[in-house]
Amino acid sequence: MEPGSLLHKTELIKSELCLSGTMLAVATEAAKYLGVDMDGKNSAALINECHRELASEPAGIEAPGSLLRKIINIKSELGLSGTVLAIAQEAAIILGVGVTGKNTATLIHDCHQEVARMEAGSLLRKTEVIKSELGLRGTMLAVATEAAKFLGVDIAGKSTVTLIHECHHEVTGTETGSLLYKMDLIKCEMGLSGTISAVATEAAMHLGVDATGKNSAALIHECYQELTGFNLSI
Repeated sequence: MEPGSLLHKTELIKSELCLSGTMLAVATEAAKYLGVDMDGKNSAALINECHRELASEPAGIEAPGSLLRKIINIKSELGLSGTVLAIAQEAAIILGVGVTGKNTATLIHDCHQEVARMEAGSLLRKTEVIKSELGLRGTMLAVATEAAKFLGVDIAGKSTVTLIHECHHEVTGTETGSLLYKMDLIKCEMGLSGTISAVATEAAMHLGVDATGKNSAALIHECYQELTGFNLSI
C-alpha cells in the first residue's frame, strides 16, 4: 500500500473519520461528513477530494489550513479529545457556534476561526491577554475557569466564550469602577508595577489589608477603597 495510492488515502480517511467498510461506502460516507459534492463523481474522485479536504495535499495532513490541522488546534486550545465529529460538536457548544444546518467540516472551520485568529478582539487574543495579566497558562477552557475565579466573575450558566469576554473586560476596561481603572490608580498612587496579582498582593501588604482567602480582584477593590474612600463595585 504505497503512500498516495487510492487504498492508502482510503485508510487514512477511515482512520481520521472513524469509518469502516468498502471504498465505495467510505467514499460516500466521508463525502457527506465533509460536505464534498458527490454529483457525477465516482468513488476514486470522492476519495481524492475527501483526502484533500483532510490532508490539504501536497503539503501533508498537518498542513496549515487543513481540516486536521484545525482539529489539532481546537483540541489543543479547548482541551478536547475524541473523534472529529465529537470534537466539532463539543467545540461548538463551548464556543457558542451555531450548529444548525452545518456539516462537521463547516463546524470545525467555524470553531477554528473563533480560536485561531490573532487579531485584536479575537477570542484567542483576549485569552492571551488574560494569561499575561493574571500569570495563567493552559487551555482556553482552563484559563476561562481559573480567571473567572481569580477575578470574582460569576461562572454559573456561562460558556467559555462568555467567560473569556467578561474576564478580558475586567482586566482591560478603563472606565471608572473597572478592575483596571482601580489597579492603575493604585499603581500610580503607590508607585507599583507588575501583574494584577503582584499589584494586589503588594498593595494589600502596604495598606494593611487582610489578604486571607481573597482573590486578586477583591484585594484590588479593598485597596482602592482604602486609598480613596469610595466603595465602587468591581
